[in-house]
Amino acid sequence: MKMRFLYIAVPLLLLALAVAGGFVWLWRFFLFSAVILGLSYAWPRLSIHSISGNSGKTSERLQVCETLEEDFSVSNYGKLPSALIEAKELTDLPGGGEAVAFYLPARSSRDWKTSTVCRRRGKFAIGAFNIKVSDPLGFFPVEQRLGERREVIVYPQTLGLP
Repeated sequence: MKMRFLYIAVPLLLLALAVAGGFVWLWRFFLFSAVILGLSYAWPRLSIHSISGNSGKTSERLQVCETLEEDFSVSNYGKLPSALIEAKELTDLPGGGEAVAFYLPARSSRDWKTSTVCRRRGKFAIGAFNIKVSDPLGFFPVEQRLGERREVIVYPQTLGLP
């Protein structure tokens, strides 16, 4: 929160110095910083509306020590590229919830796979994930939830009898 205060305080300080001193280079620096902050604020908010994503279907029944593999896909249908996207799976499966970060150009998509070894039996939620879209400078990130939440059941490990 302290950093966001600086994003506003520095241009206001430049404005005060430019008004008090009348230096042209201070006015130019103030305008430059105001435009950069405005674009940094608007970019992720405009680009997140054109991003969609889903997760692939997986087996709904697994056993302990088996590997759960999931396919994820994020697509950008807009005209603006997304400079930085961080995607993190929302799961309560132990060992799951990997995060990936990538650049997504305009009108393109990105696919990735995750694999998690099932260590505990039980009923777990998988499939949904959060994306955090940020501007190139990382000042004002925006989050959105994508994908459908599904349930997977992990059964105890079975052993072959002689």
